[in-house]
Amino acid sequence: MSKKHLSESKPKKLKLQDINFEINFRTPGNLILGILSFTAIIPIIVISVPIFVFIVSQGGCIERIIAYLIPFAVISASVNLYRLSKRYLHNPARLLNDSRPPVLYLRTFGSQSAEVEQRLNKKTPEEMLASTFNRIGPFIAVGKPGEEGLPLLGATRLYINTDWKAEVEKLMSIAEFVIINADDTESILWEIEKSKELVAPHKLIFSFMTRHEFGGLEPFYHRFAKSFTKIFNHPLPEFNEDICFLYFHSDWSPHPILIPKTKPGCINLRRNFFLNTEDFISQASIDRPFFSLFKHLKLM
Repeated sequence: MSKKHLSESKPKKLKLQDINFEINFRTPGNLILGILSFTAIIPIIVISVPIFVFIVSQGGCIERIIAYLIPFAVISASVNLYRLSKRYLHNPARLLNDSRPPVLYLRTFGSQSAEVEQRLNKKTPEEMLASTFNRIGPFIAVGKPGEEGLPLLGATRLYINTDWKAEVEKLMSIAEFVIINADDTESILWEIEKSKELVAPHKLIFSFMTRHEFGGLEPFYHRFAKSFTKIFNHPLPEFNEDICFLYFHSDWSPHPILIPKTKPGCINLRRNFFLNTEDFISQASIDRPFFSLFKHLKLM
């Protein structure tokens, strides 16, 4: 993939375009492959129908069992092709023309996060966040150094080849919101400390969604509580297995957002997140993007 370098130019009021980073541009080849991947869904569905009818017409028990497995195989193949086409068609260059302040997503480059990010047949927590917060501003994350291949679904990756800490600080300072995927690695703890210095309380959100994917949320939560209390001078809220997010009041007191496991999915994420943050919204200025988003989702 071709890359373009963006240099810092405006010291007065930073914008995303003023920060030193690179992005992977979509190539013509990826555009073609994306279109082909998407259009391949149609012949798969068309061909499967007569095959299904023929096998069912044979009348045998085994034939019927095989026939009824066909729809599941077709759905799985179609979903995989659709998601693959989205990766091919993803065009990070669009954020260069987006004048809205970005929503910055900070997460570890650890193996668990990578495993979740690479899934093809199921939405990742990052994708769910992206579908919500892209409505507010471009949803961005710092890419893993040396990362190659198709772009992952979710946040648009920015690749930083200079002092990454300095550039992350700049990104924090211009972000509409900063979402931190809760972890206790050295880099994430540094980002948490910096976010407390540079980000207003109502702009900072912690996500525990990735932890829900792997289990072990409770022991991590209690372990994370020590570092959290040291940084914010407030204890974490009492553990609840449905906790997905933390947001903050003006005194940096943390408040949980609970999303029951029985209500998974992107739509329920948006609904539960915004319905549970009315007091969070009330702290923001009247022209915050959340208000128009509430109206769009018919939650106000």
